[in-house]
Amino acid sequence: MSVAGKNKKKEKAFAECPGCPKTILSRDLERHKAECGCEDTPKLPYLTAKKLVALTAPAPDSSQAIPQDCFGWNKQTCALVSSDVLQQMRVMARTPCILRTLPERKVVGVVVLWSTSEMGPLRVHIPGQPNERLVEMEVVQSDSVRTVAAVSLEPISEKVPPFYGSKQFADFVRVYFANTFLIAGKPMACRYFGSICELRVQTNRNDGELVVLKTTTKTKIILDTDIADVCAQLEKLSLNIDNIGGCEDAKAKVQKFLIEPVQSKTPPCSVMLWGITGTGKTLFLNVIKRLVSASSVLSLKDPLFTQHLTHLSSSNNVVLIDDYESEAAAQHIEAICTFLDNGNTLVLAVREVEAVDMRLRRRIPVEVEMRVPSQGERIEILKVLLNQRKALKELSDEQMKDVAMQTHGYTGADLKSALKIASMEKEGSLSDRLLAATRQVRPTGLRQFILEVPNVRWEDIGGYEELKKEIQQAVVWPQMYPEVFARFGIQPPTGILLYGPPGCSKTLVARALASQSKLNFLAVKGPELFSKWVGESEKAIRDIFHRARQVAPAILFFDEIDAVAVARGSDQGGNRVGDRVLTQLLTELDGLEKKSGVIVLAATNRPDTIDGALLRPGRLDRAIYVTLPDVESRKSIINIHFERMQIHPDVKVEELAERTQGYSGAEVVAMCRNAALIAMRENLHAEHVTGAHFDESIRSVVPRTDKRTLEAYDRFKRGEPSKDEEEY
Repeated sequence: MSVAGKNKKKEKAFAECPGCPKTILSRDLERHKAECGCEDTPKLPYLTAKKLVALTAPAPDSSQAIPQDCFGWNKQTCALVSSDVLQQMRVMARTPCILRTLPERKVVGVVVLWSTSEMGPLRVHIPGQPNERLVEMEVVQSDSVRTVAAVSLEPISEKVPPFYGSKQFADFVRVYFANTFLIAGKPMACRYFGSICELRVQTNRNDGELVVLKTTTKTKIILDTDIADVCAQLEKLSLNIDNIGGCEDAKAKVQKFLIEPVQSKTPPCSVMLWGITGTGKTLFLNVIKRLVSASSVLSLKDPLFTQHLTHLSSSNNVVLIDDYESEAAAQHIEAICTFLDNGNTLVLAVREVEAVDMRLRRRIPVEVEMRVPSQGERIEILKVLLNQRKALKELSDEQMKDVAMQTHGYTGADLKSALKIASMEKEGSLSDRLLAATRQVRPTGLRQFILEVPNVRWEDIGGYEELKKEIQQAVVWPQMYPEVFARFGIQPPTGILLYGPPGCSKTLVARALASQSKLNFLAVKGPELFSKWVGESEKAIRDIFHRARQVAPAILFFDEIDAVAVARGSDQGGNRVGDRVLTQLLTELDGLEKKSGVIVLAATNRPDTIDGALLRPGRLDRAIYVTLPDVESRKSIINIHFERMQIHPDVKVEELAERTQGYSGAEVVAMCRNAALIAMRENLHAEHVTGAHFDESIRSVVPRTDKRTLEAYDRFKRGEPSKDEEEY
């Protein structure tokens, strides 16, 4: 066959979509056209000039597929694709790309493209990635890569191998990670004499931005030995479970069901430790290993995992498995279940308990949640960390309490990071340095949640003085004066409903409350909770409350609560998902699972549509009517905006406030903004907004809240049924 014939055959493998800039496989063209422009996540492989979505494939048979000069991390991140793909993308070999898993688009790291004739079109082989999965590779722009003169690596796990601090290992790491691309904070694994060492690049950034670093043969690679030193100190201690700060519930369960039975020579229970990263699961495993003389700590990533487990199944052994991952465990489930069925004991550390296969989960009777530490537990953790650094006397009990109050949502690992940053500073007291460090370390307990950090002051809300006092009394006082509530024998409000016309600062009040009370603020839009999958909407409600409890004290704010709390029986659809979501919400508010410091704040424009069961005492037991602003409130709103505007002296605030009777707060703001736009439209060089501009603005911005709506709010305030209910 001629060269032209071969090229023509290659070109037929790809086709360009006429509706989008994607190049796909010719055989997938019709299927792609049907889905083009309406897919949330890619379902078919494709490529563009800067992105490749490909299906992972096994390694080619030929040993020549991977470049001969690839060694170490370069070899682990070599993405093998066909030469046709590089031609279509118009990129050269060894081009770095950000690798993401699909459909969640989770960043894995950086891979380097390399061509081979043994790989099919839009197929890719990446070491360590499961086969037959779609992955996304986005070309890294050259100006986004930072060549570094030095980079610091730290171990991910607190369980550090004994050779970690040796010069030989440091030399090996320098060669292993030379001339390669790294992403700050992402895990990297290297094998050293049969042991897998997981490292990551240290970073103080907390903005979530990806930083791609390029090392050279001259890059100085530094191994952080701080964790190794701490582990060495722990080894020297007569370590027992009381040396762990906080985690009182977890310590009690592990002591009762595992440690005491082993020490008394009775059969122990298998235990699952689960919780977000940094809560102390690995530290618990280290303590358990010493106290019960566990046979081994195994890693699911070890290719010989099954052989090791089979060897240990012959007698009564206690085996620890750290960092359980469902994908890595899938091929080992049968071996683990057989190990447990033979009368052995397993201690499992996992981040998400739902990720554990049910066949394994039913064989582990004790599940221990490693929660984000409370304020008292954070004080205990600080004492342990300071004692390890021989700095316990540098902080008084009052200073420790201040630090603990400022670190809601911090795990033990976060406190350790903050203390490490503080120790690097030399100026000021340890207390001041530690408080400054906490502003650099974003708490793990909040990092993955729907979190806002509002910057709204009470002064930013015009008027509504009585409303501000009432809501502060309901939310802030229980946090500031718990002893007074205890003395009177009353419980603080469980939840608060803000209702009123649109544009009357309900959401703004919630933001100001969170900002000024210093409580964690989790904001949820009502419609966001609904999912097309059966059971997912209810699960979202459970997860929201569970996460709020983890970072308590916190405000859980439901905006547009009427979307999820509509009266039962009003759902005209066949699946009645609204009723199920409401039932789950009522269950959470009833405290079947302790809310522990979570205040529910809800806002709605339609209180008449909310199910009455939600409004009984013990649930949303305070309903606060946020009315249209009165004349004094309108003056305050106008004055706040006049501070930022150039206003002609002839404009009278009192007159504008009188003329805007019936306006909502948002409409008053719109009137001021529109007057400024009118002035700009007349003359871009105008120095003032005059009374004439406000006259025209008032004519164009009219109040939208009618009398019937206000009457409905008044009836709801008096507890009377709506007109629709009366007709029914």
